[in-house]
Amino acid sequence: MKYMIEYKIRLAGLNFEAYLESDTALIAVFNQWKPEKDFNILAFVHTLENDSGYVHCETSDPKTIASFVSKFAPWMSCKVVPVLDVEDLVQISTASNQWVEAALENAFPSEL
Repeated sequence: MKYMIEYKIRLAGLNFEAYLESDTALIAVFNQWKPEKDFNILAFVHTLENDSGYVHCETSDPKTIASFVSKFAPWMSCKVVPVLDVEDLVQISTASNQWVEAALENAFPSEL
């Protein structure tokens, strides 16, 4: 399953010294992190505003996502959204539309 993780670094209420300390700690911890075996990162990008970013990834086990998010929870909040490739969604939507048309025709044969 593919996921899009949006992360936002917690900055509210931090003065310069606290921000610098927090950022230094985050970088030190991140430099030690390695993706778990079942965690395939497709894209890992950070915004130019330097306060948020996105991880597009895939894994067969949602616990892998929970593990990743929880490791960085002291520094950031995350929103995790399961996603599909557009090509897959188009196929699903096409099949669903065909099913709905057939169901409506069966339910209301003279009205269509």
